[in-house]
Amino acid sequence: MEFRRFFNLIDKSVPADLDVHLIVDNSSTHKTPSIQRWLVRHPRFTLHFTPTYSSWLNLVERWFSELTTKVAPPGHASIGQGAGGVDSDMGHQLE
Repeated sequence: MEFRRFFNLIDKSVPADLDVHLIVDNSSTHKTPSIQRWLVRHPRFTLHFTPTYSSWLNLVERWFSELTTKVAPPGHASIGQGAGGVDSDMGHQLE
């Protein structure tokens, strides 16, 4: 449902005379019958799927992987325990 709301937002925001190409991962949420029906009704939208097992292409997953490695080193049970490090690392990334 959230993904379809995102599509609706893009549909309203992008001029109607432009095609829309979205690069998405192979999550099942991107392939539901509801999404497929929406895409049929909105032919200017084209989904391009990243290959299976290629999370390294997804910049968000790469960032979380790096964050996990830096902020939750051995001895931390989770990123939540190293929350101060998250703020510090995010600040460094934005510089």
